[in-house]
Amino acid sequence: MTKHIIDRRQNPKGKNLSNRQRFIKRSKKHLKDSMDEAMKTRSVRDLKSGGRVRVPSKSIKEPQFNYDPKSGQKDYILPGNQEYLQGDKIRKPSSGQGSGGGQEGSDDAYGEDDFVFSISRDEFLDILFEDLELPNLKEKKKKSIEEFTTRRSGYVNEGSPNNLNLEQSMIRSIGRRIALKKPKGKRIKELEERVEELNEERKPLVAIIEKYPFNKQGRCKEASLLKEIDDEIIEIEAEIKKIRARYNAISFIDPIDLKFNNFTKVPNPKNAAVMFCILDVSISMQEREKDLAKRFFILLHLFLSMKYDLVEVVFIRHHTTAKECTEEEFFTSKESGGTVVSTALELAYDIIRKRYDLEYWNVYVSQASDGDNFTTDNQQVHDIMATKLLPLVQFFAYVSIVAHQHQVNNDIGSSVGSGLEKIYKVLMDIFEYVQIRRVYEPKDIYPVFRKFFAPKGDGKNE
Repeated sequence: MTKHIIDRRQNPKGKNLSNRQRFIKRSKKHLKDSMDEAMKTRSVRDLKSGGRVRVPSKSIKEPQFNYDPKSGQKDYILPGNQEYLQGDKIRKPSSGQGSGGGQEGSDDAYGEDDFVFSISRDEFLDILFEDLELPNLKEKKKKSIEEFTTRRSGYVNEGSPNNLNLEQSMIRSIGRRIALKKPKGKRIKELEERVEELNEERKPLVAIIEKYPFNKQGRCKEASLLKEIDDEIIEIEAEIKKIRARYNAISFIDPIDLKFNNFTKVPNPKNAAVMFCILDVSISMQEREKDLAKRFFILLHLFLSMKYDLVEVVFIRHHTTAKECTEEEFFTSKESGGTVVSTALELAYDIIRKRYDLEYWNVYVSQASDGDNFTTDNQQVHDIMATKLLPLVQFFAYVSIVAHQHQVNNDIGSSVGSGLEKIYKVLMDIFEYVQIRRVYEPKDIYPVFRKFFAPKGDGKNE
């Protein structure tokens, strides 16, 4: 006979977060693949709100238990079904109302092979940046940037009430009561119930004795039984008194049982780093080029804020002159002019010397530009980079915004490229931590970003 077990239990109270995290952990690979694909078309600015991602339905199937088909048994356990019972007939959806992959699919464009899952901004960014890191991050002296973190370190007998560990306190309370052989309240209740039963038994005996007060022979048997019952009642009441006295003497919980969580401060050294973001805002950088550059820097800023606690970001904008600016000015200012790249590099070098002691700070530089520069400035760019800036940094990332799509896939080593690309290509042969990547459209931003900050990289440059 076939049996069906249907699980209709609701999600346990307080388990939503843990269940959600287990689902994300189980489906992380599919979520990450889906998010990588979505980043090719999604605006980086939209990352502030999390969003919906699609994962293959086969990755979220619930486990099922059934007998070996060779045995002939056909019992099934179907988790999560809240609509149907055994024998129910399911109506076939009318044309156009299904969600499958037929010719007339659903209006929301999601077929039966996909599952749409909504995730928060933090969950989205955690998965997006999970396997990325700043290259060549070195341990520096800790001095004023050393921090402490609080960690659990066992239990103590005294502490603040808010640190009381109920579980450990109850374990010790139970152990103490067992060791002292504290009587159970159940035993007292059983004895009291026995006394009540005996009192009920003696009532008819007392009635007979009272009915024949002078007939000693007629009430001899009843008097004997009554005496036995009274003796037993006295004995039980004495035992109850003894047990109750011991029960009350051993408290349910004693101050000696209390255990409090203990916390100690331990050094939590941080590798401090500073990231210089250099944006070309010259007249050659049109709206398309500026938008692509800003997309890259927004993604970089989110990455640093999510992954690291002690990372400072210095924003520099330049045309014929360069200036340090705020985050808001960096992404919104409209000024423009000619192109003199050396001014930005010289400013970055001066800021490093004045504010960031290399004994305590890792220095990173990222630059986005279309590559145009005054010819007379190219030699100065090379000299500043080779003799001043690059010897101080752990990593230099250059995003080249190209005008032609076919150049994106060309090998930088063999292509001609822009003026800055030529200079930086020469420097790449001297400083291995210099990397150049090209972008043409928004979908190139995230793949390029991953190549810059992958843990071990996937080749120097493409």
